[in-house]
Amino acid sequence: MPVATKGEAKEVTGGNGVIEHTVWEVEVECLPMNIPEKLLVDIEGMKIGDTKMIKDLIVSEDIKVLNDPDLVIIAAKPPAKEEVKVEVPGEEAVEPEVIAKGKKPEEEEGEAPAADAAKPAQAPKEEKK
Repeated sequence: MPVATKGEAKEVTGGNGVIEHTVWEVEVECLPMNIPEKLLVDIEGMKIGDTKMIKDLIVSEDIKVLNDPDLVIIAAKPPAKEEVKVEVPGEEAVEPEVIAKGKKPEEEEGEAPAADAAKPAQAPKEEKK
C-alpha cells in the first residue's frame, strides 16, 4: 500500500529544512472492498527534529497495518550545513605541488630534452679500414 503525505510542514521547509520520506509502502490487511488508494500521514505542523511513524498513519478501523508501529516513515531534517573554511591571519594557503607524469612537452614535439641541449653536437666518427 503506498504512503503519501498530507499537509505541509511550513516550519521545516520555510527554514530550508527537509522532509525525508523513508518508507513509501506498507503492508496492510483488510477486505478487498476496503482497500484504499493510498495511506496518508499528516505532516502539518511538523518541526525540525520531529518524526512520523507507522502508528501515525491515517487509517480506518477496517484496515490493519502489518508493519512495526514504531517504524519511522517521515523525518524532518535540519538544513544542510555548509562547510566554512576558517583562515588564520598570518598563514598563507599552500598550494600542493603538482608532479606531472609522462614526457615533457618539448620531448613530445620531437625536440631534444633540455639537459641534452647543453651538450655540443658531435659528428659521427668514420672508421678506417
